[in-house]
Amino acid sequence: MELAKVQPDLSIDFQGTTIQVRTLLRKTLAPLGLKAVVTDDGLLVAADMAELARRGIGTDQWVNLDSAFADRIEKAMNQPVSFNFEEIPLPDAVRAIAEMSELPILIDTNAIEACGMSVDNPISANLSNTSLRSFFNIIFQNTDLIATPQNEVLMVTTREYAQENLLVRMYWLDGLVSQKEELKGLVESIQNSIEPDCWDVIGGSSTMVASFQNDRPAVVVATTYQVHHDLKNFLEVLRQPVRLTSSDVQNPPAKKPVIVPRSNPTQKSSSQPAPGPKFDDPFGGEATTSSDDSDPFN
Repeated sequence: MELAKVQPDLSIDFQGTTIQVRTLLRKTLAPLGLKAVVTDDGLLVAADMAELARRGIGTDQWVNLDSAFADRIEKAMNQPVSFNFEEIPLPDAVRAIAEMSELPILIDTNAIEACGMSVDNPISANLSNTSLRSFFNIIFQNTDLIATPQNEVLMVTTREYAQENLLVRMYWLDGLVSQKEELKGLVESIQNSIEPDCWDVIGGSSTMVASFQNDRPAVVVATTYQVHHDLKNFLEVLRQPVRLTSSDVQNPPAKKPVIVPRSNPTQKSSSQPAPGPKFDDPFGGEATTSSDDSDPFN
């Protein structure tokens, strides 16, 4: 009930004709993301996890990252920003981004210098109305740097450090799979579609463990922040219902006509099969094949 954001004392009005109790419960509870479950102790009203998942509720949970801070980072990363950096040192650029986004941002000097880079390398970028996530990707695209949440700060560090300090997140897959074989197929699809080189199955550092948690299909994923972002978007696309446009409904594909050959009214019907083609009989006379001769290879 709490997950579905429904108060226990909620009043529900329902008007209709005589209806079965099962149908009444379904029509009443489904819009709220709830369902009725028969137990040994009676009727239990619980969250319908498959329906909530389709609405994007309760689909994932961070394991080693504070959820409130993760939500704050995600919101800031999606905000549009505008910067004009002309050959300014990285610390000055990070300071300007931190002031604008109101995020605590630190530079991992030790990791950067350990990779042979200098934190004083200049940054140049002139971008307007670009999400902060895209802005980071653009200014770091020709470097080995990356921005990732770590210990309740946004850390500017190296890709190597991010791959050695993976973020763990559990994704529930209600409504997407219901059997182990389907779950296995979805895992393979994810690993083939999202950063295929990062997964441990081909030597990468990221891992994905599939299981059923309390009869709920789930995967526990340890990977970088960017891959988590791409994976969440991938699953959201899968959950979107297929919608038909008005043109699909009004103009369905035309069916090809079935042509039936006309029968000859002067020809008498016969239950006997039609004679087959004639051929010369080597023993004299004339022989025919019959259309009902059996084929010894059939």
